[in-house]
Amino acid sequence: MSEQLQVFREFMGAYQLVGSLDAKDSGAVFAYTTEYLASQNAQAISLSLLLREQPFTPEESYTFFEGLLPEGEQRSTLA
Repeated sequence: MSEQLQVFREFMGAYQLVGSLDAKDSGAVFAYTTEYLASQNAQAISLSLLLREQPFTPEESYTFFEGLLPEGEQRSTLA
């Protein structure tokens, strides 16, 4: 069973679907949606995740998304 998280950004007061984070055997893989990439307002969510059609490797994805998680006891509570 594949698990997927949708990734949104806030843009001009509304949430915009940017892409998805998919759980794979090798780790989580982020990819922008084709609709977002075609949008004239598309911007990379990180300097490490520049706009592109190909999914990012688990290593490329991990660095950015791991940095969004809290540390210490709060992180343990989420797990």
